[in-house]
Amino acid sequence: MLTQAGIISEMSDLTQRFNKKSIYQRSNEDIKKHIEDICQALEVIEYIDFLGCEIEDDESKITRFQKVNIDTSRLSECTIRFKINYKDESTEIERKFFIPKLVDDYFFYINNVTYFPIWQIVDKGVFVTPKLYSLKTLLMPIRFMYKRLSFSDINENELEQICDFKLNLFKQKINFLYYFFAEFGIEETVEYMGYTFSNNPEEKADLYILSAEENDIREMKESDDPFFTDYYWFNAYKNIYIRARKEKFNRDLFDKSFLYSFIDIISTVKRTEDDIEVWKRVLGKIFTKSTNTQIQKAEKVLFSLRRILDERTKRLLSDIEDYDKEDIYAILRWMLQNFSKFQYQDNMDLVHKRIQCWEYLLQPLLRLFSNASYRILNTRNLSLKTLTSVFNIGSNFLIKKILNNELIRYNSCVNNIDLFGACLKITFKGAGGISDGSDIADRVRKVHKSYIGQFSLISTSAGEPGLTTTLTPFTDISGGMFHPIKNEKINN
Repeated sequence: MLTQAGIISEMSDLTQRFNKKSIYQRSNEDIKKHIEDICQALEVIEYIDFLGCEIEDDESKITRFQKVNIDTSRLSECTIRFKINYKDESTEIERKFFIPKLVDDYFFYINNVTYFPIWQIVDKGVFVTPKLYSLKTLLMPIRFMYKRLSFSDINENELEQICDFKLNLFKQKINFLYYFFAEFGIEETVEYMGYTFSNNPEEKADLYILSAEENDIREMKESDDPFFTDYYWFNAYKNIYIRARKEKFNRDLFDKSFLYSFIDIISTVKRTEDDIEVWKRVLGKIFTKSTNTQIQKAEKVLFSLRRILDERTKRLLSDIEDYDKEDIYAILRWMLQNFSKFQYQDNMDLVHKRIQCWEYLLQPLLRLFSNASYRILNTRNLSLKTLTSVFNIGSNFLIKKILNNELIRYNSCVNNIDLFGACLKITFKGAGGISDGSDIADRVRKVHKSYIGQFSLISTSAGEPGLTTTLTPFTDISGGMFHPIKNEKINN
């Protein structure tokens, strides 16, 4: 018979342990890396280069102010440096500002008051609604507006279950192929998407742009010519036809949607030249009415597009192959090719979520740089002074913003059990998540089956039911992602 000590020992071996990595993840996060990601994202402006970042945690060595009183506030000093090159002018910029220091792993001590930041739940990858398909990056989201439709060729062959994708960037909602054609040209774009292209009807290819008379088309149709029956035929404009191999473009949603977008842009622009300069002018015309600056405007837009994809977003997309995230065009291709996989995803499942803390705390810096990027990219009379104004950062601007953040809570714990009172608090609300809890659908507030074992299902906020709750101390949120909870001894 087991003694009391033996029973306790045996049960202890079967007990599920608290996950210390998750409990102390706030203090183990690399704050410097978050700031570097934000600063590197500012390089979307071609004249700005990020030089480096340092963080000083020792208050006695802080240089921005001669003295920091640690009895009233615990702060670290962040120094960021940039170089600006514009025309024949060049200058280096150094800015210093304070960031709050974590005290006792969970708390901020600012102006004699103790606060704690709670975890926030945000989307991990793509997010899909009935009209929007998006992926968040640091500076701006990549958004596809889409609508479902069907269309037919000149022989009344109908293609169904198609999506018309419009890329919503830089205040324009346009066919995504405008960007691809201006970057690669027609033929290289078609091959980049996985098809072969030709202007010669005798060559074997998947997609053709051909010039043909109406009588020739009628003769092929009447003679059951394989060049006619084995292909879709579309009249783009006048005597210009697009011929597409049925076997290739009748496979899945992406193939048919790409074909529709290809026909749409050729029919709209009424150009078939495989000349990048021609397509740059076409793209630039969308953003400016000045015929003299259309190519220059297109080049600036393409430059900004290339820099949307930042290193942090690449790291978060850890389950995507490297070749699918090597640049912005690879990500756009990946999103389009995988839309059928994501179109009905359950956005509330934790497999599509991640958590963040320092990222939203540093969001005022990101928003400052993001707004500056939009302003600079849309400025006509640019100067070195205008570029320098991007860095109008006060020493306390981040601290002031943090204290007004709804996710920073006053520490009102009446005992020393900080684990449940502060450490494990989590919410769906806030910038980047759900911004307003006053008008949120019930499906967002409900308990999802993926919450079991991850959230305390009996602990929720009375004022924000279903939005703010508590993590279980067993949850695995390493790397900011939710991972299945495993306990082999209990399961066995």
